Amino acid sequence: MHPYKQGLTATITAIKKHRGLFSVLLVLQILFFFILAFNGLRYQVKILSYAQEISTLVAEADLDPEQLQAGIPPLEDALPLYAAYNAMQETLLALLWTSLMIFLGFTSVLWVGAQQLINPLSAIKKNLLLLGSRWLKYVLLTTLFLGLFLGSQFFLFKESLLPNAALPKVLFVLPMAFYYFFLVSLAFIHLPWKELLRKAGKVGLQKAASTSPAFLLLLFFIASSSYGTFRLIEAGKAPLFIIFSGLLVLALLLLTKIWWIATLQIIAHDEARQEHSP
Repeated sequence: MHPYKQGLTATITAIKKHRGLFSVLLVLQILFFFILAFNGLRYQVKILSYAQEISTLVAEADLDPEQLQAGIPPLEDALPLYAAYNAMQETLLALLWTSLMIFLGFTSVLWVGAQQLINPLSAIKKNLLLLGSRWLKYVLLTTLFLGLFLGSQFFLFKESLLPNAALPKVLFVLPMAFYYFFLVSLAFIHLPWKELLRKAGKVGLQKAASTSPAFLLLLFFIASSSYGTFRLIEAGKAPLFIIFSGLLVLALLLLTKIWWIATLQIIAHDEARQEHSP
């Protein structure tokens, strides 16, 4: 049986066996979306308010060239402008930090929960340290790959500002490569660090012929379902229908996590079996 089909079978079996946990994870997936959206909207209103205040103050400034050359400031009191700018900057930073905390808080639980469905720890109270280890691995891997992603984007932006900049096209593939290895690593957070890195390296590189199509398939399902929901909103369909479609997308996000973990572990198992076969 093909690993993708085996992964789907393992996903369905795990959900049937742990219906309660899957239901909790689904609720958390929905809450994650709404809390993240509410947080963004809340800060966006404040940022737009400060931007409007800055725009009004700039419009009131006297930018007459003769007065500027004479050393007359364009505003009699520039403090409100500086205050509005600083407040907008602080609000933007608050938006980024709170969004990051919400993202880490929810996605860590979702990925650890999805891992628990495929590789359940019996008697969780007795295995809290192992469960915490999985959570810690997720947080550290996310921090690492997020740092690599932001660092590469900053480098590309900085280099693009140089005159006659000619950046190698391969650099633009880096973010996708980082995301690929990030997701591959998440499939093995139930293992010790040494084994995790070994499995992720083998499955991500040596078994790329099997793993990369699964990665592209994962992206296709998420992108196409999200695009379909966006088009429904744009077309002005019935609100209940849009809400139902949105919930299906969120459910798909959870299902793809579980399927991805199951499929990659099957690929890794097949690779290990081939190594030990005579």
